[in-house]
Amino acid sequence: MKLNIDASVKTSGEGALGGVIRDSEGIIHGVFMASTPALKDVTLLEALAVKKGVEMARRLGVEELEVESDSKLVIDMLNSNCVHRSLLSSICNTISDACVGFSYGMAPKQPSTGLFVGLNKGHVVTKKELAPRPSDRKGKTSKRVHFVRSLIREVAGFAPYEKRITELLKVGKDKRALKVAKRKLGTHKRAKKKREEMSNVLRKMRAGGGGEKKKA
Repeated sequence: MKLNIDASVKTSGEGALGGVIRDSEGIIHGVFMASTPALKDVTLLEALAVKKGVEMARRLGVEELEVESDSKLVIDMLNSNCVHRSLLSSICNTISDACVGFSYGMAPKQPSTGLFVGLNKGHVVTKKELAPRPSDRKGKTSKRVHFVRSLIREVAGFAPYEKRITELLKVGKDKRALKVAKRKLGTHKRAKKKREEMSNVLRKMRAGGGGEKKKA
């Protein structure tokens, strides 16, 4: 059998204890919860939780019990002779005298997030996948958006600023075309992309015009 215990101090200063006894298959055989006066000492609360847990194990008739706690001081005192004159030592002596044959060890430490506030304080939780923000989709047009834009361009033609960029590219004023695009679109990256797009359009227009002349 294994006993896992834990203790904490409430905001009011009162203590809260809890523990569970399981067998090797994980089946629960006993659970306890309790409150204590305002001790404001987590180590003492851990010792009291161990005491309450082993008392419950004795009532259940458990002869071999492995006790796990995350308080190193309590575990060290239970595994050695408690010779200190303190309340903690007195509690540990009571546990050791009443529960011969029980073993005590540290509970495996759970990795924490490092957070100190919020609902997930100190606990590892499954990361929630957030929907992509609009800024993450900049420059990534979907098939639907691409189809709609191409249809609008086919029906309405180029926008006035796109025509101006095309005129500047025709006379070799690439930097001027970039400046016009940036003033309209807002960022250097978008402007470069628009200039490249209009350069490709102009190249196709020239290629199409050259082919028609050859046929003629």
